[in-house]
Amino acid sequence: MVPNEDVERVTYIDSIEEQYRQRLAELPPDAGPRARYALARWLFENRQYELALEEAEAALKLDPNYTDAAVLKDTIQRQRWIDRPRPPQPGGGTATAPPAGGAATRPAGGLLERRLLSPEQINTIRQAEMKETDTNIRVRFQNNVIRRFIESDNRNPNEFGALSDYQKAMEILQRGKPDMRKDVIILNDPASLAQFKRTVAPILLGGCASSNCHGGQAGGSLVLYNPAEGDAAHYTNFYILTRYSTRIGAAQRKAIDRVFPEQSLILQMALPPSIADFDHPEVPGMRPLFANPSDARYKAILEWIRDALVPVEPSYLLDYQPPRGTGAATKPATRP
Repeated sequence: MVPNEDVERVTYIDSIEEQYRQRLAELPPDAGPRARYALARWLFENRQYELALEEAEAALKLDPNYTDAAVLKDTIQRQRWIDRPRPPQPGGGTATAPPAGGAATRPAGGLLERRLLSPEQINTIRQAEMKETDTNIRVRFQNNVIRRFIESDNRNPNEFGALSDYQKAMEILQRGKPDMRKDVIILNDPASLAQFKRTVAPILLGGCASSNCHGGQAGGSLVLYNPAEGDAAHYTNFYILTRYSTRIGAAQRKAIDRVFPEQSLILQMALPPSIADFDHPEVPGMRPLFANPSDARYKAILEWIRDALVPVEPSYLLDYQPPRGTGAATKPATRP
């Protein structure tokens, strides 16, 4: 215990809710959607989900096309679902939410704690996965990034201003300074990500991501979030699949192989062992997702990898640790 004479000053820290009320009161009357979004992010980081949702909705009311706020709203709603009251589990325990400031705990019932990509990380993926054919991309340029780029790259303002938003975005992303990237906000999905959400994800989640397989604790080193509702969950699953690889024989095999699409694990390990180049780890009761490479679902995923994705896997440089299950995986067998 510290003696009273050694105490120089006592500072009383308001509760998060009191701090929020103060911050809200300090906003100017004409505060825009970015200010309300920043407040929503702060509340979310402090686990004040109800208030965070109110602020995200306030930002969207000011700007219905504010993608960051829409993604954050979805993330908040997913987190509220995770932290909902749980019924008693067999044995008298209950599933618990992750403690504030501590390591995440695993909900019961085969589900894993959801740690989804942030709006900024989603924007990084959108930037990296854009192709020349993505001419319908909508972009928001913020913090005078166009003017900053024109000045730093010594561009003609009139000529640069005549470019489409997509062309401006690509010029800034490819030639601009690194700190400019965060101010180029891609407001909608590149075609490859739209196709992933529309076609690929339903196939994989419906066939491979139950709570007893890659959608839960039994998923071993590859775990996907299922259900995947909203951009945050879909982009997180896409990122997990893109970065996942495992050694089979002498080679490192990738879940999504952009160089040799037919060798992608999401294709090969979903085929019957008799025709697969390498097998899925042994799982009791597991049935192949595809009967053969002529399966329409197999073809849809193959075409997506081969034709829709950028041919070289980007280096996203995201600070994100994928979830891991507790199930032990059997080493895949290599086919001769």
